[in-house]
Amino acid sequence: MKFIKIALFLSIIQFSIPVFSHYQWIITDYNNTDGENRIKLHICCGHKFPESELLLKREMITCVDIIDAGIKKPIQISVNGKTWEGKTELNENSGNIVVYSLKKKISKSPYFWGRTMIFPDRYSGKGFEPVTGEGLEIIPEDLFNKKQSDHLRIRILLDGKPVRSKLVVIPDGKKSRYLNPGPDNSMVFKLKYQGLYLLNTYYKGKGASLTFSIRN
Repeated sequence: MKFIKIALFLSIIQFSIPVFSHYQWIITDYNNTDGENRIKLHICCGHKFPESELLLKREMITCVDIIDAGIKKPIQISVNGKTWEGKTELNENSGNIVVYSLKKKISKSPYFWGRTMIFPDRYSGKGFEPVTGEGLEIIPEDLFNKKQSDHLRIRILLDGKPVRSKLVVIPDGKKSRYLNPGPDNSMVFKLKYQGLYLLNTYYKGKGASLTFSIRN
């Protein structure tokens, strides 16, 4: 019996390490030239954000959507080197969420959700709801108005309900920072740098990431 328990424990570790030994994220290029609001997205995987080192298997990616005012629109993707890429139009009058999820063959539901938030130039910041209520989510407070040197408050939700989960903050080209939730399950950190940020969290076998860009 003891041998069986040890073997089971080792098999669980062996199965889990490939899933959580690296980061997954999504970044976008926002193009507003010639009056067209379009984004190009990149689904990435690796250890050195924002460089993608590993190509995710296509069968793991269950969906890629852009969410505008609660309405989902699917995005088609194709492989380009070590990333999956796609293009879609952007509503310039609202905030948008681009999300993808990953699922293992043996599971019925996703184990990971990668998100990014996009705010077009003309967007006023009104009426944006960052919570989708689906899966594990990293929710930033008032991200639209943030700039370098501001503080950002973060909550972690699972299916719309708050959970206590640690957070990894990775600014582009800078040292990672690890945060623990406070009594109210939220975390606050200073946006010391401009540019891209990757936030990552795990909770009971599920994972989530959020990427965004901060201006100076």
